[in-house]
Amino acid sequence: MLYSCEKNSTGSESESQIMFVYAYHENYYWDDVTDEEIDVKNTTAWGVVLGDPLPGFEYIKLGNTTFSGSNYCNYYPGYVSIEDFGDEGDLMITSNYDPLNVEVKTSLGKVSGTITIPDTLTSISVSDDTLQLGEPFTISWSGGNADFYSVYCDYEWKDNNDNSHYTYLDTFVTGSSVTYPGTIFIHDGEIDWISIYPYNGPLPKEGVEGNMIGEGSGFLYYENEEQEDDYDYEVVIGMGLSKTLGKTSSLKYSRKEIRDRTIKKIEKIIGLPYIEN
Repeated sequence: MLYSCEKNSTGSESESQIMFVYAYHENYYWDDVTDEEIDVKNTTAWGVVLGDPLPGFEYIKLGNTTFSGSNYCNYYPGYVSIEDFGDEGDLMITSNYDPLNVEVKTSLGKVSGTITIPDTLTSISVSDDTLQLGEPFTISWSGGNADFYSVYCDYEWKDNNDNSHYTYLDTFVTGSSVTYPGTIFIHDGEIDWISIYPYNGPLPKEGVEGNMIGEGSGFLYYENEEQEDDYDYEVVIGMGLSKTLGKTSSLKYSRKEIRDRTIKKIEKIIGLPYIEN
C-alpha cells in the first residue's frame, strides 16, 4: 500500500505520503557549460512522491543544499517526480554527502532520512574461467560493506543454427557472492561482462519497511560506483563462441542503463508504479 488515510484526534481522516529517493555517488561529473569532465566527487539524487491528495512539492534538501521550486518537480498521473526539469542543473552536491541527510517537504509535511555511502569493492573473482555445460557459476567479491549488492552479468550463447542469443542475469544479494545454477548455462557461449554495484538502503523484497520518517514515510537508497578494475571477463562455457563466423558484441550496458534497470526493479518490488526517469 503506497499511502493511507488515518484518523486524527478529531476523528476525521488525515492524508499521508510516501517518498522514494535514490542517490548515487561518483568521483567525477560532466560539466555541460565547459563541455569537460570534472574530477570532483559528487552525489546526485532524484525522487518520487506519492499521496492522496497528490501533494504539492516544495523542496528537497541534500546535505546543506536546498533545491526548491517548479524546476525540480513534475506532476504525473498519481505521483510527483523530483528531478531537474529546468535549466538549474542536476540535483547534485559536492560536499556534505557522507552521511547524506535528505529532507523532502511537500504540502503534506516533511519526510527525512540519513544514509551513508556504501564502500566500493576491492576485488572480484569467478569460480572458474572455463565451465562445462550445465555447471553452476559463482561470482565473489571483497572489500564491500553495503546493505546489499546489485550484480549483473551477460551470458552470450549460440543455438544450433549459430544464431546469437543473450541471457541478461541480474540479482540483489546481501552477502559477498552469488551462484547462478547450471540449468542456465546449457548452450556453448561466454560470459564476458560482469558488474557489481554496492547499495545502502532497505533490501528490495516483499514486506520491507522504509527508512524515512516524519509526516509520511519513504525509501532512501544510496549507490556507489562499481568495481571498474575487474569489469571485463571471458568465461568460456562449453565450446565457447564460434570465432570463425565472427563474434557479435556483448550487450554491455552503460552505468545509466544499469541504474535505470535497478531502479525499475526496486520500484516493482516495493510497490511503486512504473515511473519514467
